[in-house]
Amino acid sequence: MAKQPTVHERMVTFLLAKGGIEQDSGSRKYRKFAVPSGSIYWVGRMGALRKGRTIGSSFSVSLDANKFLAQRGF
Repeated sequence: MAKQPTVHERMVTFLLAKGGIEQDSGSRKYRKFAVPSGSIYWVGRMGALRKGRTIGSSFSVSLDANKFLAQRGF
């Protein structure tokens, strides 16, 4: 039986599919992605998705992203 991807893997796959590029975040807890629209996204170890210029000034978009990913089949 195939193993289901984790929430973290799904978020990263989605951001890469949007044309996102992983950048050096300088953080041990979050991976940083820049998408062509100019937005910066942060993905936590357990799949938390945040949007904002820095981790401290970002806000959670995990709930909306999970609904969107479920509709798109990610």
